[in-house]
Amino acid sequence: MDDGAEAIFSIHISRTLSAILESAQIAAEQFKGIPVYPIDSGNLSMALGLIVVEAAKAAKEGKTIQDIQEIINAAIQRAYAYAKLDTIDYLLRGGRINSIQHSVISLLGIKPILKMHEHISKMEIARTRSKAFEKVMQRALEVRPRSEYFGITHANVPDQADELIQHLQEHYPDLPKPWVTEVNPALGFHVGPGALCINWIEKEGLDEEPKKGFKSMAALEFLQLHAITGLWILGLMSTLWIISLLLKDTSIVDIFWGAGLSFPPGLPSFPHSTAWGPVIGSL
Repeated sequence: MDDGAEAIFSIHISRTLSAILESAQIAAEQFKGIPVYPIDSGNLSMALGLIVVEAAKAAKEGKTIQDIQEIINAAIQRAYAYAKLDTIDYLLRGGRINSIQHSVISLLGIKPILKMHEHISKMEIARTRSKAFEKVMQRALEVRPRSEYFGITHANVPDQADELIQHLQEHYPDLPKPWVTEVNPALGFHVGPGALCINWIEKEGLDEEPKKGFKSMAALEFLQLHAITGLWILGLMSTLWIISLLLKDTSIVDIFWGAGLSFPPGLPSFPHSTAWGPVIGSL
C-alpha cells in the first residue's frame, strides 16, 4: 500500500485440495485498506506459482485491475500439473485416500500418476517406479513445445529432475531451461519422498489439451471392485483346492462339476444330483 498498490490478488491452492481459500476470503472481507481478491488457482505446486508469475508480469506492465483478473482467469484455464508418486503412504496419512483404497493400490503394486487442471484431479497408473518416471518424461517432451511457462518440482529426487532437464534440452535446445524447485513442506507431507511433478501453462491459442487419465475416485473404485472380485475368486479356488486335498483321487474340476467324487471314510456324504451339492455342502 505504501508503494501505491491499488489492489491485492491473493492466489491460492485449489479449493478441492485445501480450505485455505475460505480463510483468505474471510481475511479479505475484514481488510479495509485496498481491495483484496482471493482467487482459486484450481491447481497446486508450481502450477499455482506459474499463474502468479503471469499475474505479476501483467501488473508490471501496468495493466488495469480488470485486465489482470482476466489474465489470471485465462492462465488458470491453461495451467497443468502432472506428478508421479513413489509412495501412497503419505496420501493415507494425510487423509487424501482411505485405507481400502490404499490397500487396493498396494495390493496391485501400481504407481499413481496424478494430473491437476482447473480443480479436477485425474489419475493414470504405471506398473513400476521406472515406468512412472518414463510417463512423466514422455509427458514433458509432449507439452514442452506447447508451454509458455514450464517448471519442475520434486521431493528429494534431484537426480530425476536433472535427467528430465537433460532430455528436454537435448530435444529442445532453443527453449529456456525449466525452473526447478523442491516441494514445500506442506505439499511434501502429502506426496512423500520420490515425487516428481512437471508444471506448465500452455501458450494461448492452442487446441485444448487432450483429456487423458480418469477421475481419481472413479479409478480407485474401479480398482477396488476388481481387487475384491479377484480376492473372492482366489478365496473360492483356495477352498476348492483344500477340498480336493481332502478327497481321494478328486480334482478341483471334479469338485466344481460335482462328478467322480470319492469320499474317504469318516467324511460325510453329499448328494450328487446337482453340480453344486458337494461344494455347498463342504462350505
